Amino acid sequence: MSGTSRRGVGAILLLALAAALAHLRALVSSGTYFYGDLGDHYLPLHLATRDFIRTGRWPLWLPDLIGGMALHADGLAGILYPLNLLLRLPALPIAVALEATLWLHSAIGAFGVYWLARGCGRSRGAATMAGALFALSGYATARIVHLPMLQAAVWLPIQIGCLQRAQHARGRERALWLLALAGVSGLAALVFHPPQTFVSGVALLIWAIFDPGLPRRWLARWGPLALAAAGAMLLSAVQWLPTLELARESPRLTTPEYRWLMQFSLPPWQLPMLLLPNLFGSPATGDYWGAPNHWELNGFVGLATLLLAAAGAGSARREASGRAAVALTAIGLALALGPYFPLSRALVLLPGFGTFRAPGRWLLLFTLGVILLAAWGGDRLRAAPPPRWLGRVAAAIAAGALLLALALPTLRPQLVRHVTPAVVARYRPTGPTEAWSARLDRYVRHRATDFAWLALLGAGAVLVLRGRGAMRFGGLAVLAAADLVRFSLGYWPIWPAEYHTRPGPLARAIAADGSRVWLDDFAAWERALTAGRPGWAGGSEVAFARRAALPWNTPAAHRIAAGHSGAGLPPTRTLRLSEAIHARWPGVGTALRRLGFAYAITPRGLPDGWHPLATFAGLTLARCDDDPPPRPRAAFAAAWESVPDAESALARLFAAPPDVAIVEGALALPIAPPVAGDVIRWRRDEPTAREVEAIVAGPRLVLFTDRWAPGWHATVDGRPATIRRAEYWGAAVTIPAGRHRIAWRYRPASVEAGGFLSLAALGAGIGLLTALGRPHRGKGAPPPDAGSRPR
Repeated sequence: MSGTSRRGVGAILLLALAAALAHLRALVSSGTYFYGDLGDHYLPLHLATRDFIRTGRWPLWLPDLIGGMALHADGLAGILYPLNLLLRLPALPIAVALEATLWLHSAIGAFGVYWLARGCGRSRGAATMAGALFALSGYATARIVHLPMLQAAVWLPIQIGCLQRAQHARGRERALWLLALAGVSGLAALVFHPPQTFVSGVALLIWAIFDPGLPRRWLARWGPLALAAAGAMLLSAVQWLPTLELARESPRLTTPEYRWLMQFSLPPWQLPMLLLPNLFGSPATGDYWGAPNHWELNGFVGLATLLLAAAGAGSARREASGRAAVALTAIGLALALGPYFPLSRALVLLPGFGTFRAPGRWLLLFTLGVILLAAWGGDRLRAAPPPRWLGRVAAAIAAGALLLALALPTLRPQLVRHVTPAVVARYRPTGPTEAWSARLDRYVRHRATDFAWLALLGAGAVLVLRGRGAMRFGGLAVLAAADLVRFSLGYWPIWPAEYHTRPGPLARAIAADGSRVWLDDFAAWERALTAGRPGWAGGSEVAFARRAALPWNTPAAHRIAAGHSGAGLPPTRTLRLSEAIHARWPGVGTALRRLGFAYAITPRGLPDGWHPLATFAGLTLARCDDDPPPRPRAAFAAAWESVPDAESALARLFAAPPDVAIVEGALALPIAPPVAGDVIRWRRDEPTAREVEAIVAGPRLVLFTDRWAPGWHATVDGRPATIRRAEYWGAAVTIPAGRHRIAWRYRPASVEAGGFLSLAALGAGIGLLTALGRPHRGKGAPPPDAGSRPR
């Protein structure tokens, strides 16, 4: 093996080690990550997808959540993303699968930044440092809670690397790199996190503008890039086309308000978090009090990384790729400020900017740009002495941090005594004042330690900057990595692995009879699940509710007060129904019965006509009385009332008698109520296929209380039937007298159309790759020998 090859293998091993360090606590312990949206949304849906695949079914429709959920179209589970395979293997414990998936994507991000930095002309050592810093960065560590966001983000350096090489190539080579860009972008889009896909698209546009590559005419420069973008969309059409269809049933398709778009923006006074990530508290210690949320606003890169970037910014501006890195840094930080950026109101008028919220996610551009500039800085410090001001800045930061580290322990009693009443008066937290005093005392002690660490880093930077060549670069690289490792090792709480699958006490109390459960208050459910366990109770065990509820066909396990359904595209009707029930509680017993609910879990008064079964941590499990019993999933309507629209249907749902079905639109046929001899029997009950047999003496209206969604089709005796919306979120069909088979199939045309487009694009891509890979013979090349066959 040559020296160059050995150095390349060494760089790969170092990057793999850095990716492992980012998840070291989870990898070496029996616990795993379980926090916020990771446990609230993603892991339960991956577990449900695993169950589908184990039984040989394609996970199109999940009947066990919010009355039925379009699992594939919603996209949160990234069903078609190939690297989710580890999460699909039934034999692999979910904790092991999660940690392996996270390590793999951290390694992809590290290798991608390394490859991009090498393409920008950086040395192997500087590129290796950049890749390791990206894997350990605050952005990557904090986005563990948003699994698909992290999975999509790590492909951005590779996307930019393909673009950068295409910009500086000609002919066949350029076409190959553009084909690679389309393929990688399509793969990243299959993760399915549309906001992150948009952020990556803007990053690619910025790079293309500031690093245009070889001189070309306007059409020759931008036309092939547009074709590559179109190719990526076609490759991922099998995912986004069903999602677009589903979005029509969700409020996410409406134009959001400016205030909603600006949620999770980075306030200017929290910019010091780029140096001290836990300045305003930490999720691990449960004392974060800054703007929400810590993980959305985390762009921590550390003092040494910023010093390296500052040292390299000057030389980077003299190169096109360096100017692109500077632009990524500046634009990413400006956009992350949200409403504090003066042009934010104008930007939301543009496509994409006016659709996706959370400006803090633009910190990906800042993180990538700063780390690339740090690679320039590493090469510069190795070749030339640093500017004097760099050492002075490091010394000033070290001195200020040391002063605060020494002052905080002395002032701690006075701070706690004066701040505690203000916190209690403003936030009105639960628990005694003494507990909050102890919590503030711990917060001050932790910050004193953080400032002492920052002072140590600053002093170390001053010392290494006085060294020579490789010592300057190597010393700052070690300080930067140590700073990020210290942060990543203590950021996320580690929970026992069985938290992913173990049901909660209230769920165990529900008889496994297939009846539906209405969860009245998701926040109270969280508190009950975390009662008596260590750690912060603000979402760390949310998946208990989801996972434990799945076997009992829970149709509405979500935050009713916040209108949060646990779906990326929550159905408008489900949210409106939740709000209406929450507002009318406890006078909703009749409405819950008519929708098929037999159980309710609530911290408030019981619904009228329901009785308690069990209590736990302030929550009561109640069951409805059997007079009248809850409506079955398939039933004949004893009486009906036609209403003109959805708003009228929702209002009548709570006012109409329990035996009266609310149907939207007029019924064409005369319908009679059921008689004693009418029978309805289930013949098939699968996630995407349902079938009942009905024997009736006259024309009847058959109600189905499962939630209806685009893609469901009904037939009566094999002939298409007209579907009518009933009971606000269900559906109904009419049948004449006699024996009939009513079948429901979930076959969205958008899935078939998207699959056709994706397969066609994949086939075209393979064909282009084959054609471009063949040896090229120019005009002057001699013909092949007469007796030989060209290869």
